[in-house]
Amino acid sequence: MLDHLYLCYIDAHLDLNSTINSSVLKERFGISRSKSSRLFSLYKKKKSGNVRYCVETSMYEKSYTFQKLFLEGSSFMFTNQVNEIFDMLKTLTEESIKGGE
Repeated sequence: MLDHLYLCYIDAHLDLNSTINSSVLKERFGISRSKSSRLFSLYKKKKSGNVRYCVETSMYEKSYTFQKLFLEGSSFMFTNQVNEIFDMLKTLTEESIKGGE
């Protein structure tokens, strides 16, 4: 279930920003580089021509023929909602850690 969320986020981020890398996923979701690599492999397997990896920038770039593969609906709304939820979870986690000290 979370993998699908991550794949939708990749779709939305590419749609809005044209590039993405594992650092974006690590920063947003706290997932490891190896998990990110598996997600990008899964994403490219679905439609290899949708993105290309640019060695110079270490980023995946959306192609000219890019189409969202996993996300239906607005990329802007989706990323805003995901960011809001995960920011809230991060805050709650930090507060519970401080409260337990």
